[in-house]
Amino acid sequence: MLPTPTHQSRRQPTGRHPDVPSSSVASRAPIVVPTAAVYRGLPVTVLGVPGETLLAVAALGTPQETALAALRVRRHDGRDVYGIAGTSHWTSDVTKAAAAAAALREI
Repeated sequence: MLPTPTHQSRRQPTGRHPDVPSSSVASRAPIVVPTAAVYRGLPVTVLGVPGETLLAVAALGTPQETALAALRVRRHDGRDVYGIAGTSHWTSDVTKAAAAAAALREI
């Protein structure tokens, strides 16, 4: 399991989770971001290195742990947007991206 970052952003641009640093100023420290998204009743966490591909995982750190999808991050109109690898779905909110990954996994 990746460690939780010690750096916490004080500002929160609209649609971006406060624990996900902007890719333009991203550190190389791994992040672990719990989200409100769920997959089959299990919480979804987004983890990885900012500026790289992130991973949406259900039930992180439990025997039911399941990788749901890789999430791409890019800048669009000065904001980070998150896309689910293999789809054309993009959103400016990491929790919505995690929820979409969980929903696509159900299909």
